[in-house]
Parts: sequence; structure tokens; C-alpha cells
Amino acid sequence: MSRIASDFCSKLPDSTLVTLALLQLQGVGCAKYWQLMQRFGSAMALLHLDEYQRAQVFNGDVKNLWASFCSNPLSSKLGEKLQRILSDLIDLNIELLAYDDINYPELLKQISRPPALLYLRGNSSCLELPQIAMVGSRRPTPVGLNNANNFAQELVQQGFAITSGLALGIDAAAHAGALRGDGKTLAVLGTGLDCVYPRQNQQLAEKILAEEGLLVSEFSLGCGARPGNFPQRNRIISGLSVGVLVVEAAAKSGSLITARLAAEQGREVFALPGSIHCPVSHGCNGLIRQGATLVESTEQIIDEIHGLLAFKSEQLSLLPSSTSELVPEKGISTEQQQLLHYMGYDVASLDTLAERSAMDTGVLLAELMALELTGVISQVAGGYLRVK
Repeated sequence: MSRIASDFCSKLPDSTLVTLALLQLQGVGCAKYWQLMQRFGSAMALLHLDEYQRAQVFNGDVKNLWASFCSNPLSSKLGEKLQRILSDLIDLNIELLAYDDINYPELLKQISRPPALLYLRGNSSCLELPQIAMVGSRRPTPVGLNNANNFAQELVQQGFAITSGLALGIDAAAHAGALRGDGKTLAVLGTGLDCVYPRQNQQLAEKILAEEGLLVSEFSLGCGARPGNFPQRNRIISGLSVGVLVVEAAAKSGSLITARLAAEQGREVFALPGSIHCPVSHGCNGLIRQGATLVESTEQIIDEIHGLLAFKSEQLSLLPSSTSELVPEKGISTEQQQLLHYMGYDVASLDTLAERSAMDTGVLLAELMALELTGVISQVAGGYLRVK
């Protein structure tokens, strides 16, 4: 156990603990954090600033708090706060995932100023699944609710996880549809994980956890619902996903912010068309005019995503440069390595892989989609083939 981790009796790496402490300082949010990283290279480097450097970076009481933490982490005021946070995380069964952790989602790393820390409650392996984000109006039509529910159910049955924001309306219907399809769903919150917002969806959040889904946030425990949190939250929803489906949205809505962020992040944006007379269809119709893919079925989404997978792999530099062996150990789970063993180097059908692996079909499809996303395999006529 490393020095700081030993002081705090924590299994977390020193760098994660220092990052957590740094983010507790007033004025140090995501933007400030990445400015510091650009200047100093790592959170650990900030422990070794001299007095002149600290005065350049921090002001007044914040400078003194950080200086005290650097000289004696455990007994400083910031260290005492850190101990309370770590205790609360254990009590609430919340994991911390830092940007430099090997398990940090590769797609999320590619966005501008990704979260330095992710708070996770539930089944963190959901982050490994290929995700489609679904967003939309908080005041949807009955047709919109039904579409969100049905699309989510069908997509999870094809091996995708559904990611949304646990808001009222379309978000909640998408989460519910994923659960109805016995799939996985991730809820990205605009609050700390100890205070679900809106309160009406507390029961839904508990059901997501009960069905081995995942709650995600970059906000500290105790952080309540603030207007500025939700656009910040939206970039995580799109950043985790290979594509974003907007079901219903007014001409001015948070869902359109998510769609814009998705486009900026290089994700595919899908939209369900609606009546020109329906206010919550204006946003989707506008997205389609601007170039979003019009979809009327999940098959159209899946076809588009399959076509993007190879491109995404190259874009994310996930394919190794050597042509002698294209199955990287890093980033491939034990289950996926075993699945590659069952696949061999010839075309293997889904039925063949199901028989060899004895995997549930939904789990098998999810693992195959994850391997395809990383460029290790490709879907061809007759089944799946390792990329050689």
C-alpha cells in the first residue's frame, strides 16, 4: 500500500486520493483541474509545489489548506474531510474511478475535459458494455413514452446498454424499457450519488441497482441539483455512448444540448421524427434537418452503429500497430479473451459461440459488441471473425 493510501487506510491509489482532495478545494472544478494537469502533468505533482507556485495556483485560504495537506495529509483539515468522504463512500458502497485508471471508459477519455473522477454505485462492469444514450422531453407525449420504452427494450436485447439521465419523461421510460428487456442501464446523475434527483425517480434508481445496473456521477457526495450541473452531466451521457437517440424534444431543451455534445464528440446522433404540429417533435425534426440520422426502428440504429465500429476503433487508436497479433491483453476482459479462444480464427456463428461458451444470448451479444467496438473482431456473413 502506498504512503498516502496507507495513511488513510484506503485501497485507492495515491493519485486518486490526491485528485479527490484537490477537487474538494473551492474553485477547483473540472475546468480548473485540467488546467492544472496541463501545467503540472499530474495530481501528484501538485504535492511538491513550492510556496511561490502554490501562490500562483491557489488564493488565500485555499492555498493554506493545500499547503497543510501537502505537509501532513492525515492531520490537515482537508485530510479530515477526505477521511469523512472515504467513510461515506464505504457506507454507501460507492466506487471511485479516476481518469488514469485502466478501467476508465475509453470513449469517455476522448471528450474534451472528461471527469477527473467518476463516482459509481452498482455494477461497474456496465461501463464495459457498448452503450446507446436515449434522451428526450421531461413532458413527453404518450407516443413518445411508448417509443422510448420499446426502443430501449429492443436495443438491450441486441446487446447494448441504455444510458440516460434519470430525468422524468423520456429518460425514465428509457431506463424502464431497458429493465423490461432484462438488460443493463446506466443512469448519469447531475447530483451526488447520495441524493437522487428528481425524488420521484428514487424508486427507479433503486430498481436499476437491484437489476445490476449502474448509477454514475462526477459530483461529490452531498452535491444537490444545481442548474449548471445538468449540461455538465449531459456530456458524460453522450461521452459514454457510441450514439445518442433523441426521442422527443422541444425546440429549446437539454436534450438538444446532449445531441450537440454528441456531434462534437464524434458520436452518431439519431432522432425519431414527429408531427409538425407537436411541440415536442420540433427539436427532433430540427436535428434531422441539421444532419441527424432519421430512424424509425432499432434495426436502423444497429445497422448504423455496426458501420461505425471500425471507424471508431481507428479514431480511438484501439487497434494495435503490429499485424502479427491483433488481440491486445490490455482492455480485454477475461471473459472476452475466453470468447476469442472459442472463436478461433475462422468465421463463427452466434449459435456456435453460444454452444461453445454456454453464455446467455444477451450476455454473449454484449461481449461480441464490446469486442467489435475495440476492433478485435468484425461481423461478417455467417457470423463473427477475428481481425487478422
